[in-house]
Amino acid sequence: MKKGFTLVEIIIVLAILGILIAITNINFVRLSQKSKLDSAANDIAAMVKEVYEKSNNEMDYTKWKIEIKRGSSNYNISIINNGQVVRSIELQNAIMEFNDGNVNLSVDTVNLINFASNGNIVFKNNALNNEFINFNIKLTNSSNSEIYKTIEIKSTPPGYVIIK
Repeated sequence: MKKGFTLVEIIIVLAILGILIAITNINFVRLSQKSKLDSAANDIAAMVKEVYEKSNNEMDYTKWKIEIKRGSSNYNISIINNGQVVRSIELQNAIMEFNDGNVNLSVDTVNLINFASNGNIVFKNNALNNEFINFNIKLTNSSNSEIYKTIEIKSTPPGYVIIK
């Protein structure tokens, strides 16, 4: 009697390994996409908090802004102080949407977010220049709409930011 494995046994083991690798790869890609979106949401929320704190400390609500520039396949989000970029991040493979809790707002090539002295959120672009009590930024993965994060900015208490 010969010792060893038959060709059929080796093929079955390789098929099982292939299936396991495929499953883990799919989960890895999904977790990687979710992680990148989580990181971007945390960065944007930190930027919003920083803009509010700087504006409030200096009592000048016009010079600190968040600028969101939409490119063909990315967004560039920057903190602006008197026209100078203080900090910037790039968001790729995502769709960014704005709303006031009820109505979706138009997303333009350049969008600005800052705060009013009463704590309200000011959103400006070519189509809008409005103050809001509540303002949401929704980030959705462009290849998987089930992966998304919402950044809620509220004026009560002023500068309140939460990620859901």
